[in-house]
Amino acid sequence: MFDLKMQPGTTQFEDGKPTETWGFNGSYLGPTLRAKHGEKVVVNVDNALTQPSTVHWHGMHLPARMDGGPHQMIAPGEQWSPTWTIDQAAASLWYHPHPHGETEEHVQRGLAGMFFIDDDTTQQARLPHDYGRNDIPLIVQDTKFNNDGSFDHSRPPRRLRLPRRPDPRQRHPRPLPAGQRRTRTAAPSQRLHRPYPQLRFRRQPQLLPDSHRRRTPQHPRTNGAPPALPDRASP
Repeated sequence: MFDLKMQPGTTQFEDGKPTETWGFNGSYLGPTLRAKHGEKVVVNVDNALTQPSTVHWHGMHLPARMDGGPHQMIAPGEQWSPTWTIDQAAASLWYHPHPHGETEEHVQRGLAGMFFIDDDTTQQARLPHDYGRNDIPLIVQDTKFNNDGSFDHSRPPRRLRLPRRPDPRQRHPRPLPAGQRRTRTAAPSQRLHRPYPQLRFRRQPQLLPDSHRRRTPQHPRTNGAPPALPDRASP
């Protein structure tokens, strides 16, 4: 059983400039959770923040109702206790909030931690196992700060890409003098572009057999020939 508490705090990244941060069981980031294959896990998550959030187990194989996505918000002062059985191979996973449209800001404030899964293979492997001494997890985060030391949650404006307007000179080239011929070699990327749609048949059209052809109705009195029109009398 694990206990996680989302809480606010203060962390100093620069001298003399404290930053308001969030963390699990502390002011910034969260503890590393560890479980074995086949073990039943229960995590009690308490929200001590002033706004709702979630806890998502990134990369974990578990039922959807325990996933902690945007549809499973934890209100301030509430507790959420998901439980599941570890049913996957050894892995290095992490947990973090997943509110709709606010995941980046909540993670940037410090709500993130690691979740290790062990099995028989990891115990037999010749790898470091002394956590904190020769088995040290590393979390790398890219963030920006304001001049006062607070987090800069602004996002760069998105560049709007407009479609290129076709050059009218390509469709209507200038005429050449008599006796000259225009030659042009298209690049591989331009050969696939055609200004006008073209229709192509995958197979050559075949004529229908005689039994499927539409027959012209035969005239009963002229044996198939059209009846002769009378000569027009002159006035």
